[in-house]
Formats: sequence, C-alpha cells, structure tokens
Amino acid sequence: MLMILILALLFLVGALGLVAEALTRPNRQRKASLARARAYADVADSDEMAVGSGAAWSGAQRWLAPVALRLSPSATLDSISLKIVAAGLARRLSPMSFLATKTLLGALGVLLGGMLAVNADGALRGIGLVALVAVAMFMIPDVYLTMRKRSRRDRIAADLPDALDLLAVSVTAGLSFDASVAKLADSLDGPVVEEFNLTLGEMRIGIDRRQALKNMASRIELSQVNYFTQAVIQSDELGSPLGRTLQVQAEDARKRRQAVAEEKAAKLPIKMIPPTALFIFPVMFIVILGPALLSITDFF
Repeated sequence: MLMILILALLFLVGALGLVAEALTRPNRQRKASLARARAYADVADSDEMAVGSGAAWSGAQRWLAPVALRLSPSATLDSISLKIVAAGLARRLSPMSFLATKTLLGALGVLLGGMLAVNADGALRGIGLVALVAVAMFMIPDVYLTMRKRSRRDRIAADLPDALDLLAVSVTAGLSFDASVAKLADSLDGPVVEEFNLTLGEMRIGIDRRQALKNMASRIELSQVNYFTQAVIQSDELGSPLGRTLQVQAEDARKRRQAVAEEKAAKLPIKMIPPTALFIFPVMFIVILGPALLSITDFF
C-alpha cells in the first residue's frame, strides 16, 4: 500500500509539473520576448533585475551541478548538452541548470522520503524508503528529457518527407542547397525546421556541409535522417544531381513513415489484450453471471 502511495505521489508531481509547464509556456514566451525587447531598448531597471536573478541562479548552479555530476559518474556536460539539444530545449535549458535541477529534486526527495519514513517499521526500511524516493525524484529530469527527445524525434520522422519534398523542388528550381534550407521556414515549422536551421547556421559559420549534416544526424539519431545525410554527402562527392537524390530520399522517408504506421497498427491488438483481460472481461462476467449466481444463492 505504501509503494502504491509513493508511485501515485510521484505521478501526481510529474503530471502537475507537465501541466504547469504547458499552462505557463505562453506567458514565459511572452516574458522572454519582452525581455529581449527591453534589452534592445537598453532599459536599465529591467537589465539590473535580470542580471541579479541570473547571477543568483548561476551562483547556485556552481554549487549544485557538481553534486549531480558526482552522483552520476557516467554523465558529462557534453553528453547532457547533446541530450538537451536533441530534446529541443537548448534555448531554455543549459547543462548546468539541468544538473542543478536534478540536485534540488533529489534533496526534495530526501525530505519527502523522510516524511514518509516516519511511519515505516524499522530503521532499515525507512532508510530504503528515503533512498527510493530520492533516487526517483533525482531521475525525473532524465525521464522527462528522454520523453521529450523521443516525442521530438517522432515528429521529425513524420515531417521529414514533406521537408525533403520542398528541398527537392527548390533545388530542382535552381536554388542552392543552403538557400533551399533557408526557404523551409516559409512553408513549414516544428523541430525538423529547427534542425535544418541549426545545420544551416553551422555551415554559415564555416563548418563544412558534410560535418554539419553528420552533426544533425548525430543529434536526431533517426534512421531516415542518417540515410538522407549519407545520400547528400555522396551526391556532393560523386557530383550526382542533388534534386534527384532529394526526391528519392523523400519517397524513401514516406515509405518508412507508412511502414512505421502499419507496424504500430499491427501491434495494437496485442497491446489491447491486457486492458481487455483486466477491465472488460471481469465486468462482462459480472453482468452475465451475476444474476445467475444471485438466483443460485436464493435457491439454496
């Protein structure tokens, strides 16, 4: 019963966090836009407040982030930075703030576990409960980052064929690859455009196109993107028409998207067996056999 209460509390905290983020996102975006506007206008008071709060949080990060790194020996700032970029949170979250948040949640888990361990039977069980809650709270940012990365990757896989079609049309019409990527933002939005714009920015600062495409493939970790980047790199090396290559890649990405959808549809009957057996069949048995059982008990 206690484990069920702990899990329910953790799920409640996570759900409240997601709901709070979804509800406050427009307000935070509006405040960020106003902050940028004030920065451009050189408003002194706003700048002082922003600098003060940012300095306080930066100072706290210097103390909290190393604690999370010591508790996670396999984690590094570079690996965490790559995960944050892959999740699409690079503009709002830094590796240091991510680690500091993990430390704060772990400390909160220790306090929460201590409150729950007061009623535990035995000191060893209470210590185990505190450790369990603290580890669960400490891992919440990692779980959220993984879920955000997975959902973003699925959306990229869904939007990639349309983006490649637009690239193929633009290149065939005579635009260069860089200009075609810049034109994507006029017709599409979402994470796929963000990734292409990031790749375009890398190329504009002097990174080779081949390396920039490889960086995009390593960030997304999606087979369709890997095939696309390899095809574009081979097209540059062999001198084959880039427009035709992009058309082939768009058709291949669309077929893969259809195959993934068919695979998910084929798995649905199997996934429906557990809820059907746990929730639907017992109710049907009660409705069908309930009156007969009542009649038998009245008879005897």
